[in-house]
Amino acid sequence: MRTKLPSGFGLLVLLALGIAASGAGAQDVATTEINVANQAELEQVAGLGPQLVERLLQARHERLFASWADAQKRIKGLGPASAKRLSDHGLRVNGQAWSQPTTSPSP
Repeated sequence: MRTKLPSGFGLLVLLALGIAASGAGAQDVATTEINVANQAELEQVAGLGPQLVERLLQARHERLFASWADAQKRIKGLGPASAKRLSDHGLRVNGQAWSQPTTSPSP
């Protein structure tokens, strides 16, 4: 025996499944560790052009990056907006995604 679904119900189910599937894939971003990736791997990160990669590699040659704040201090052109965008595209510093530094209110 076949049961007929109410009109529009099947479409609603398909729409819900489509939204769930697209949301699940949105978080799947390949990560690239700034302290170990080679030039070619770094250039695969969206937003990391050849000049920024060169500055990054020069700074990393001096010493590894301790944190996002350290990378921002040492790499010209890597401000908060760039750091967030690069992190959103998978760049990591010691396995950490970029996060906006919080400031404590002064007493």
